[in-house]
Amino acid sequence: MSKRGHGDGESALDHLEDVTSLVAALRSTVEGLVASAKAGQIVDETALAAGSHTLMRLRGAHRGVMKANAEKEAELAEASTALDEAQLGLESVLYEKAVVLNEIKRCAEFAFAGDALDLVPAKDALADAAVDAKSLSDHEVMLARLTFEMAQREKLVNELHAQQKTVEETQERLASDSDFLDSLHIQLDKFLHAGQPLVDAMGSSLVVVDAETRERLGLLPSPLYMLYTQLLAYNGAASTAAMALTIAGDTAAATLAAAKAAKAAADLEPPSPSAAKRVATADDDDDDDERADSYYAVFPLSVELELFPGPDDAFDAPVKLGFAFFAALNLVGVQVLDGPLPANLLANLFPGDAGETSPNPANAYLGTASGEPFRFAPPLAVASLKPYLWAHSVPLSVGVKAILAQLRNRLNAGRALDCQLSELANGTLPLAKLVSPSFPLQTRVSLRSWRQLSAADADTAIAASPVLTAVADPALQTDVYLAELVRDGATLTATVAITNEYPARPPLFHLELSNSEQAGLSTDNNVGVMAAEVNVYHSELPLPNDNEVLSYQLRKLALCFDVYQECKAASSSSALLSSKLALRTVRGRNREMPFSFDAAVGLFTQRLHRALPRQAPAAMVVE
Repeated sequence: MSKRGHGDGESALDHLEDVTSLVAALRSTVEGLVASAKAGQIVDETALAAGSHTLMRLRGAHRGVMKANAEKEAELAEASTALDEAQLGLESVLYEKAVVLNEIKRCAEFAFAGDALDLVPAKDALADAAVDAKSLSDHEVMLARLTFEMAQREKLVNELHAQQKTVEETQERLASDSDFLDSLHIQLDKFLHAGQPLVDAMGSSLVVVDAETRERLGLLPSPLYMLYTQLLAYNGAASTAAMALTIAGDTAAATLAAAKAAKAAADLEPPSPSAAKRVATADDDDDDDERADSYYAVFPLSVELELFPGPDDAFDAPVKLGFAFFAALNLVGVQVLDGPLPANLLANLFPGDAGETSPNPANAYLGTASGEPFRFAPPLAVASLKPYLWAHSVPLSVGVKAILAQLRNRLNAGRALDCQLSELANGTLPLAKLVSPSFPLQTRVSLRSWRQLSAADADTAIAASPVLTAVADPALQTDVYLAELVRDGATLTATVAITNEYPARPPLFHLELSNSEQAGLSTDNNVGVMAAEVNVYHSELPLPNDNEVLSYQLRKLALCFDVYQECKAASSSSALLSSKLALRTVRGRNREMPFSFDAAVGLFTQRLHRALPRQAPAAMVVE
């Protein structure tokens, strides 16, 4: 018998030698007793006692084996929990990685031409350098051109400082010409009236502003005036009218407000919320709501923009936006004037622009019915876009075009999402005919239900799922839906979180599987693998249009559910292979099913990166 100790940390194999020797001794004793009984001899009490003692020692060894086995099972359970947590963390990282890669893909698809920067030719930039342009790569030539351009612009900046003094002298001279400038609009009206027949004869598409609009335009504060003129210039430069601009509001009230502002400027007393409050409360005390109303009062006139759908747009109705000016806060608010459109249409039109911050950090914006201070609005009303949306200076014409293009993209994505949600609400998996040719089989899964959760239930679902915490940020304005996919008595419940950044941030899925043959939810690891296929690897889907990513994710999820049920029903890998579906039913220690489609072989396979770090022996591979 082994003399090794049986301390903590020993496995069942450590007791194998003891058990073997005890079994041999017990067998020898039993054989002796049997031989004595056959020979008719008296039972040897000593041998019988020795056999009993050996049996007790064998029971003790058995208890040691069971104790060691229980300790190892506890260690394996703890290691399995840690592995599951690490796996979940990895899937979260991979999901965020996929989102970032999607953004990188969008940036990479941006067609950039070096000539768009209007740089000097390469031969001029390298004229003073003792380098042959042919010996440089295209990248080095571009760097040289940029360096030369930077030096030239620094020279221009120095000249600018010199010219600023000239500007100050010129301003003194311009003060004497104020009378001429005051009458300039009258002369321009005469000029436009005289040239109107020529414009009509030439068929010009230039926008003609009527007298009433010109009167209101002269009353607009500077930010709204700049906004109107920039949009008007862009609309006039377009090949076809892309929008309609109007100035809405009370002209009489605007005239009075403009006169008060001019008087305050003449008296060198800039308007302030406190001064307005003192005037308003000279005779009576206003409550907090009235003071807030005066602080967040808007200018009587506003600019309304009606954006028309283009030939390539999915939305079919014009969209009207209203731009209002908060005089006390010195900011421009934007709101959607069309009732049927969602309230969060403009939220996160650009990353991080949720409409909850004011350009002036001293003003805490409380929110009114006149619009929200989105950061894309001020660039339309100032002479530079640098502080708001771009890291470098962008021409106003480019910035206006980019903002309107982003708005059109949001409308097209919203329209496509509404169509998909409408089909899902009717119990139909969308795009069935379009998606089927892109996948190797027809799905047998049916959509039993699709419904949107209430705000309270959505918050509960996000908080309860470690996967959905990635969209727990309130700025994302997430809608949560509950889908039930059924096949062969099994139900796959998917909690789907869709943010207002769709499709730049694809929908996120949390899955739960239940079966009529067993009580409670399934703890199969393959349910998490199915979730990873739609959450992390959505970029592998054959998307003709990013706006359809929800439909393709649901279609891939249905196919994964088909594979899961087929693997459960298949008696062996050969039976599954005969159905031309996959090579193996399960693979690896986690018994992972094949959810990744390999187009090269036309079969579903397991992902290689999920394999164990060291190759398992062939005899241990589960098939």
